[in-house]
Amino acid sequence: MHIQSFPYYLFWNYAINADLPESIVLKQVIQYGDLPDIALLCRTCSAKVIRAAIKQMDNSGMWQKRVNARLHGILLNNRGVNIAR
Repeated sequence: MHIQSFPYYLFWNYAINADLPESIVLKQVIQYGDLPDIALLCRTCSAKVIRAAIKQMDNSGMWQKRVNARLHGILLNNRGVNIAR
């Protein structure tokens, strides 16, 4: 997945024209993205894929460490991406 559409600060450790696995893009945007970045993610990836990424992060305990990520999970749920277990 190409990352040029997202702000550079989300992928500071990758080349600006990198083609990354979707799982890395999802994780970076959910963890570090702002609301416009989350909206772009919703337009770029399917709800099923986003839901699976959030569930994986939730199972790893990441929500406990990242308030930003938990807030994004709530916002995604409000946008119709049901993240319920």
